[in-house]
Amino acid sequence: MRNFLCKLLAFFIPILMISIFEAFILPPNLFTFRSWEALSFTIVPSLIAQSSFYPNFTLTMKEEGDLADHTKKSFAKKTIWITDQLGYRNDKFINDPDILLIGDSFFAGSGLSQSETITNKLSSKLRNKASVYSIATGSLNEFDVLYRNGVIKKPKLIIFESAERNNICFSPFSRPGSIKEKVFILKRQIPSYIHDILIKADRMLRFYSIRWIMSRDKSLNAGLIRPNISPIDPKMIFLKGKSVTFHSDKELKESFNSIMSYKKYCDSLGVDFLFVSMPDKETVYFDLVPLDTQPDYLFKLDSLLNINGVSTINTLGIYNKERQGKNILLYHYDDTHWNSTATELIANEIINKEQLTE
Repeated sequence: MRNFLCKLLAFFIPILMISIFEAFILPPNLFTFRSWEALSFTIVPSLIAQSSFYPNFTLTMKEEGDLADHTKKSFAKKTIWITDQLGYRNDKFINDPDILLIGDSFFAGSGLSQSETITNKLSSKLRNKASVYSIATGSLNEFDVLYRNGVIKKPKLIIFESAERNNICFSPFSRPGSIKEKVFILKRQIPSYIHDILIKADRMLRFYSIRWIMSRDKSLNAGLIRPNISPIDPKMIFLKGKSVTFHSDKELKESFNSIMSYKKYCDSLGVDFLFVSMPDKETVYFDLVPLDTQPDYLFKLDSLLNINGVSTINTLGIYNKERQGKNILLYHYDDTHWNSTATELIANEIINKEQLTE
């Protein structure tokens, strides 16, 4: 038994030492291909917000897209990431924003540098006329908890975004139970040094250095499914390609009902609500997949919302118009997310739609 324990210790001690060295000495992005993984809570949950990155971080690195990392198809790009005290991707924390952005990885700016995010595009264009703050990735439920506990004050406008592939994940707005509310308040009272300890613990337990070594072993990665390369433009890579999901009428109804519940909640606060749909790359560049026709799910959803009084940005329609007769790139070749050209385009549409003054 003693021999077994000695062998077990001999096996685990080097791994433990590597993890400690990785967490306390090495930069968080050394073994990642982009900042998203480097700064995300992976094993240990954040105590500051429900969905956030490591708080108070500034990280500069050369990133690769989420579809072609470690391949000849990737396009390296220099990015800067800045997270605020809550762990959201903002230059600074704003307690009383005029405009609040809520969304997924598109609004968080996956694949973009800090100045290219929709948050900073809007902030730059509006200058001192309106303050913009983002809790992406986040939810309306999360905002409600932050608002009712005085962390963030009521904005004038809430802009809610969701990607086409995430639309079926919508849940209607509902307030958390009293237990969750008490847990949130308790978390707010935890000293900041505890959060630092939890970040170190998360970095130790995720074993990115070991995963990095394993990812470079061809025998271990022989069975991995590689991304779908367009037969028309070999630089263009898709997540699902021809196997892209086509949403059903049931899913359309579920998404509609959820968004209507968000609108109702904002109306109850006296806050303007704007919904922004974000099409999948396959939908925008259906001709390069190629698909026989362009998926029309987002057009149906947009029409249904407009008929029922919800203000929207028809992103797919805007993209289609922009692409007419032009060889314009709105998504990264090697990534599922939009690029700086697209964020510039949609930022202008939001300003025009809401009659905001630049």
